[in-house]
Amino acid sequence: MAEGSKTVDQALRLLKEIGRGSGTVSELGTRLELPRTVANRLITTLHEHGFVRRGHDGRFVLGETLFAIASDADSRLREVCLPLLRDLAARTDETAVLTVGDGDHAVALDQHRAGAHLIAIDYRPGTRHPMAQAAAGRAILAWSPRRLIDRCAAREADPGALRAELDRVRAAGYAVSVNELQAGVAGASAPLFHNGRVVASIGLVVPAQRWPDPALLAEPVLAAARSASAGL
Repeated sequence: MAEGSKTVDQALRLLKEIGRGSGTVSELGTRLELPRTVANRLITTLHEHGFVRRGHDGRFVLGETLFAIASDADSRLREVCLPLLRDLAARTDETAVLTVGDGDHAVALDQHRAGAHLIAIDYRPGTRHPMAQAAAGRAILAWSPRRLIDRCAAREADPGALRAELDRVRAAGYAVSVNELQAGVAGASAPLFHNGRVVASIGLVVPAQRWPDPALLAEPVLAAARSASAGL
């Protein structure tokens, strides 16, 4: 491999690894079996261009430049889904969210908050979490390639429980969660498809006290997902 191609390959591998989990320069170099000097040089360049950023704990995470690129690439998705997010939020007086996959993580692409309640959930764009956690992620994961499901399951304390939950999601057509990412928050999400492939999920994040059974939100969520898939 030519030197220039090798450097690009290393940088891309590094971005993918940071997407799987944050780390210091030393940790990332060890995980990728790169010399610390090489890892430091690559991270410095990626940081200068905004592809990674250093967190308060000194560990590197993906940066805003990547999210901006992803946002541009998902312009059609946003164009189709933004009116549906507004309608879903208005129908339920809750926060509607659009989520996409990024490796084995789920990333909030957009949200629309209704204003009827004093207490509402803020699911800020750019928020990311493991795809195996919460309704928004599992609604994507359940229809994802087997290799991604296997990778996510391998990181769970009980891989069998995740696989069983994904079976339930596929059977119902939507995913639900309560008190997973944050205490007091519940959610319901359904997958969006384009050319037979899952590309995102749309759903609601709500106070669990107001919606102790988020399955009651399934009807409007599924309707929004069907409309979005038809428009993509």
